[in-house]
Amino acid sequence: AARLRRDLPSRSSIGMLFVNRQTTGDLAGVDDHNRTYALDGRWGIGRNGLVSGFVSRTQTPGLDGNDHAYNLVGNYDSEAWRLSLGYLEIADNFNPEVGFLRRRGFRNIDVGVSYSFRPQNFWKLQQMRPHGSFTRYWNFERQMETSFLHLDYDWEFNDSSMSKTTWNVTGEGVTAPFEIADGVIVPVGVYEHNEAEFSYNSNRGAPVSFTIRTTIGGFFGGGRVTLGPGINFRRGDTLNASIQWSRNDITLPGGSFITNLTSTRVTYNFSPRLFAQALVQYNDNADLWSANLRFGLLQQANTGLFIVYNDTRGLHDTNPSGAGRSLILKYSQLFDLID
Repeated sequence: AARLRRDLPSRSSIGMLFVNRQTTGDLAGVDDHNRTYALDGRWGIGRNGLVSGFVSRTQTPGLDGNDHAYNLVGNYDSEAWRLSLGYLEIADNFNPEVGFLRRRGFRNIDVGVSYSFRPQNFWKLQQMRPHGSFTRYWNFERQMETSFLHLDYDWEFNDSSMSKTTWNVTGEGVTAPFEIADGVIVPVGVYEHNEAEFSYNSNRGAPVSFTIRTTIGGFFGGGRVTLGPGINFRRGDTLNASIQWSRNDITLPGGSFITNLTSTRVTYNFSPRLFAQALVQYNDNADLWSANLRFGLLQQANTGLFIVYNDTRGLHDTNPSGAGRSLILKYSQLFDLID
């Protein structure tokens, strides 16, 4: 993998990326390779405007044409207003085998609007932030795959606690039936629903704080009620820990089920540049637990040495999909080659 970027005045830059995967050795297949090419850039407009984007394509034997991806995003950020508009397109055969891709074969539009202000002597409020966003995915047959309209209001109080009142309008286009839980099938169709959400966080800067989140709304032709309490512990800038539980009570035309996800997260900072993190989760519906352990020794610009251990396995002698272990060692160094 090779990455080159040149910083320009006014928060602007231009860069390029090349990634190559090539098999070697006696067991290597014939013409077994994968390559990714990309150009990217950003252009700062005044103090508040920024336009960024990229164009990319991949090269994979056996996949010809429709292997492009491109993105264009405009942002305006001021003290009070934040505006964004973006377009992303990833073709059916775009195939970056070294990396991660959530989905392919779609067009996507993103819109966001946010306004922040500080009221005077009103309910002991420090800041209020009404905001909204809209995102939608279509496939290349112009069928809607995912749609999400998010309307939210943040209320931050003088004691640094915060509450959120949210209304979401969701849409999912299911093109093939799938099993969402044991014996519960979601059939083909377009599912559009509304959901309301409320959350509250006490002051996270305190030694002990708590959070609560609840969601009530439609879900794949049925309904869902989510309850998510949590507690956080903090000791200065050295130790941060949290325990969270999320319970989903789901009722669908094909059946009902309840899922519980419990997670524990711990971060310990030995110094501003040396840290260790741990995340452990358990999902009772999948009978699956996972652990992610990270150790980092930072240099400038978030570079340095990173050691990551992942472990995912089922309980009670099960071997679910995705189970396994990995140990990753990464070191990055930033060089200023062009003055």
